[in-house]
Amino acid sequence: MQVVPWPIQVALMAAAMAACGDNHRPEVGTPELVLLAVSPPAVQLEVGMRQRFMVTATFDDGATTSVAEGLTWTSSNPASVIVDGDGARAIAAGTATITASKGGVSGSAQVSAVAAKLGFAIFGDALAPGIGFAPFGGSTTEIRVDTAELHDGTATLALTIPATGYAGGAFRMSSSMDLSAYDVVTFWAKASRAATLNVVGIGNDAASTALFAEWNAVPLTTTWTHYVMPLPAPGRLTAETGLFHFAEGADEGAYTIWLDDIRYQVLEAPTLGAPVPAIATESVSKQVGDSFAVNGASVTFMVGEVARTLAISRRYLTFASSDAAVATVDDAGQIVAVGVGSATITARLGAIDAGGAITVNVGRAVAPTEAAPAPTTPAADVIALFSDVYPMVPVDTWRTEWSNATLADIDIGTDHVKKYSNLVFAGIEFSEAEAIDATTMTHIHVHVWLPEVTTLRLKLVDFGADGKFGGGDDREHELSFDATTSPALVAGAWVALDIPLDSFTTLTSRAHLSQLIISSSSMSTVYIDNVYFHRSQR
Repeated sequence: MQVVPWPIQVALMAAAMAACGDNHRPEVGTPELVLLAVSPPAVQLEVGMRQRFMVTATFDDGATTSVAEGLTWTSSNPASVIVDGDGARAIAAGTATITASKGGVSGSAQVSAVAAKLGFAIFGDALAPGIGFAPFGGSTTEIRVDTAELHDGTATLALTIPATGYAGGAFRMSSSMDLSAYDVVTFWAKASRAATLNVVGIGNDAASTALFAEWNAVPLTTTWTHYVMPLPAPGRLTAETGLFHFAEGADEGAYTIWLDDIRYQVLEAPTLGAPVPAIATESVSKQVGDSFAVNGASVTFMVGEVARTLAISRRYLTFASSDAAVATVDDAGQIVAVGVGSATITARLGAIDAGGAITVNVGRAVAPTEAAPAPTTPAADVIALFSDVYPMVPVDTWRTEWSNATLADIDIGTDHVKKYSNLVFAGIEFSEAEAIDATTMTHIHVHVWLPEVTTLRLKLVDFGADGKFGGGDDREHELSFDATTSPALVAGAWVALDIPLDSFTTLTSRAHLSQLIISSSSMSTVYIDNVYFHRSQR
């Protein structure tokens, strides 16, 4: 046997190893995996986008190779970023660590998920999966997909506005959705003729309006126009079902509105300015035990060079009282007068102070101790809505569901009285029971008692022969009374408002009287009695 000298053996081994390349692994023993590297190590994805990752393995002998098989992928935040095969998909704004593991060794990459620039579409060429339409109560709403009148794509939504009544409803999600990544809702719209759409908004799913925001009086034209509605506080919209709603009355007659490309998007500064919140500035007088709500919550944004003001739910705001021993205020903006004195109610939207403030002056509770004087007009000349003296005609309700007041029936001795607390407006309706024909009557009479003098308004409404509000033949007129009018209001005493019906000058018909609306300038407490129409004997 020929023996190869040792120096020559070493040279031959070195040559053989060089021929095998850098990734040569000796046959004796198996290299151990020591490191996994995920590439790219950091990435930003728009919601809906997917990223594929590459994994490189390093062994204890320094060798490297790409790995695709036998890996286990996990996400630290599957609510924002989910594992998708050999990569990840962004499903909601947020951050996550994506980890690839094998044989006890792991490597990771950081993923930042942001709202898609094109946003979340409610309607593109069809309603997005899981979204349905719920009409508002009492509306006559026809909504259809139109493939003839197009803005972009293959279809639009057509809304038919009726000649009577109103149209309205909400596009809502079957399950709650996190919308906090977006700061605007945008849509395209046109109408069959120039018109003003009463309301578009968010946060109303036809059952709840806890976080509503609404843009009122939206101008529509006969050409496709792009509209942008900012969101008051996107961070609050983490579990919403009411994605987009609208309402339009019949005051402009029947016409058609087309909507397209309704979506949530990110606009950001400088195109979208910072919010400027506000509440109505008021000075109100209350009695201990009275409660009422903050009025007129709104927020204004600059969208480009255009100021856009939205009416918003009070629940977007945080309220504070300067003296909780006088007046308290809760998260819903409900104020309760708890002690004699004066307090100021202010508000904030997040860290931004809201303009406006409410000064609450609280006095001790005052109520009438004697009944109103008994009327003496003969019953044959009277149509009574409420009185202990006369037979009364049927009344549907003394407080319609759209009223902003609290109603209580109280007794003063044997006399029955209606008490309206925190009165902004209250509707008394009698159209369904039987509209009142007061063509032979000359006056309306109401006894009122107020703890403090305010401006009190009475409105009479005639629904016309069709007996329906908004039928095109409605007539109405409102009169105001205060300490300077005749008759004059007086604090702490019953005052007889005996008003000639001819004073309601625009009420040109009195044959189908259907509503009496009482309103106040300062959310007052008002007691009323002896409400009737009569024929004067003078």
